[in-house]
Amino acid sequence: MNFINDMKEHNQNIKKEIMDLQENSDLLDKSPLEDIRLFFLYVNNKKLEKYECVDIELENNKLSKNDLMVEIIKHKKYDNKKYIITNLYQYHFKDELSNFIESNILSNSLTTYDKVEDIYFEPNIDFFQDYSSLFIIMENNKSIQTRKNGSILKNKTTRRY
Repeated sequence: MNFINDMKEHNQNIKKEIMDLQENSDLLDKSPLEDIRLFFLYVNNKKLEKYECVDIELENNKLSKNDLMVEIIKHKKYDNKKYIITNLYQYHFKDELSNFIESNILSNSLTTYDKVEDIYFEPNIDFFQDYSSLFIIMENNKSIQTRKNGSILKNKTTRRY
């Protein structure tokens, strides 16, 4: 048995079926996105404390910087703690399906942003549109405050000269 040849043959068959579907049906047609999901991930001392999901509408396949900033400002406080944005990631499946089957790598679908800016989403296959998301990492790096144990008494002596 030669598994590598079997896998190659299987991938070729799938690729052929995908090509047939694209030519003979509208199942894999691309269309503009109407909305996406924002995930706010709240991190305290490098531990995920909570997350919130928000659906937001897009205009012309774009999430504007202003709309994104409004959402970030709305969600910068949680549990009476202030959070700052540390990372911003966009997940959007934009590969051709036949190429994805061949490469089997999702790294082309994840984009990292260094700053808040307009974020564009290319038209996508309807089936994958619900997975288009933006992940916003919000951190509160204040260290945990602990009190000194009150049972330890300090030596209170006065010196007289």
